[in-house]
Parts: sequence; structure tokens; C-alpha cells
Amino acid sequence: MMFETLEDRKVFVKDFGERVTFRGTTIGFKQVVAIFDNEYAGIQGESIEFAVSQPLLTCVTDEVSGVAFGDTVEVRSKTYKVALVMDNGTGMSEIVLERQ
Repeated sequence: MMFETLEDRKVFVKDFGERVTFRGTTIGFKQVVAIFDNEYAGIQGESIEFAVSQPLLTCVTDEVSGVAFGDTVEVRSKTYKVALVMDNGTGMSEIVLERQ
């Protein structure tokens, strides 16, 4: 998804997101608004399919520029560990999480 300005990105995340709290060496303690997804996906095993969830945050890149692998984030009173930060080149980033 493309957004023309930083303000457009912030409005989008504010409309569909919720407040989350990051803690880490570089970012310190920081609260931002992000969109949280925790969809289930099917993974085909050798003979059966398994259902797994993949928690993911969508954020404005400028607001999470210090987030790194291993940082923690609190979402909906649950703590997650940052597994991967992906800047998609549109001013938005997706952060893959692992439940702690």
C-alpha cells in the first residue's frame, strides 16, 4: 500500500491501530501506534496440515527506526520478541513477532 505523505501513514495507522510499547537497547522505551495482526496459517506437514499463528505489527517506519531483532514489545498485555523488521519501502514497516 502506498501513502503520499508521512501524515497519511500516521492517519492510517491511527485509524486501524492500537498503542504498543517497545523496549530495547537502541529504541529504549517507546510507545507507538501500530496495526496488530495474528492470523492463523496452515502449514502442510508430511501427512497433515498444522495451524500456526504469526503475530505481526504494521508501523510507520519513522516511528520504529530503532527497533531491532531481540527487542520486546507489549501488545494487548502480552509480551512478544522482535524476530524480523521489514521496511517495505513505502514508509511503512512490518515487524514479525514471537510470543514470549
